[in-house]
Parts: sequence; structure tokens; C-alpha cells
Amino acid sequence: MGFLPCLYKLLTGREPNRRFLVEIMKLNLVFTGILLAVRLVAVHVGDISAPHYLTELIAFGRNDRVVNALFELSALNFLFGLVGFYGPKRIGKATALLLTLIVLGQLWVAWGLLFG
Repeated sequence: MGFLPCLYKLLTGREPNRRFLVEIMKLNLVFTGILLAVRLVAVHVGDISAPHYLTELIAFGRNDRVVNALFELSALNFLFGLVGFYGPKRIGKATALLLTLIVLGQLWVAWGLLFG
């Protein structure tokens, strides 16, 4: 979502919106914590009689392929925010190349999650 505006600003010599990148990192950490909590509960809870939505949430948390892919996407999203935040001051326009590689990695993981 923020890739094209960041890329445009980097290639024109301006800095990306730093507040947006910080918000990406904050939200990513929150969602990773929620995913981790669901995973831990699902792994450590035995068979329970619960409402339908809770049993589906536990089944989701036990799906190794999906949870691992979401953790990979989370790490790549955090890396995107980190590189976008610190990259322009440290390595300049090479930040655009790094952000492009991170987005390609995200697409690769998402492709494997959807079709793999």
C-alpha cells in the first residue's frame, strides 16, 4: 500500500512519510502479537466444547503453513517500515532497491500462501 508513494518520493529525492512508516511498524507489531497469542492458545488448548467461532480460531492457529506464512509477511512488513524509515538517510536512493526487493519477497510469500 505504501510502496508506490515511498518509491516515488525516494526516486525524486524526497523522504517518504516517516509517520506513515512508523504507523506501519506499530500496527504490524500489534497484529503480530495477536497472531502469536492465537497461535499459543491454539497449540496449548486441547479439544474443547466452545462456540463455533472459537473452534475455527483454534483450527486457524493450528494451521502451521498459514501461521508461518503470516509470520514471514509480518517480518517483511516490519523490515519494509524499518528500511523506509532509516534507509534514505543512510544509503540514499539504494533504499528504493531494498524496498522493491522486500515487496517482491512479500509477493512471493503471499503467492505461496494462496497457491502453494
